[in-house]
Amino acid sequence: MEALQMLKFSIKKGRPLNFTAGTSREEEITRLESEMAEKDVVPEDVTGFSSFIQSLLDKGYDSDED
Repeated sequence: MEALQMLKFSIKKGRPLNFTAGTSREEEITRLESEMAEKDVVPEDVTGFSSFIQSLLDKGYDSDED
């Protein structure tokens, strides 16, 4: 039903439906590269995370102790 509504709307407005817009090889590669770059970004301090790590280091926890 929704597909029929989209088709009728596109015919009324004189705009063709293009289901492949934005799917060229270059556009896909650009999108994937930007997503990979976003995954590699490490925030400076996520709500005190570095201060938490520093507090653990200051307490002198040793991984060899049980």
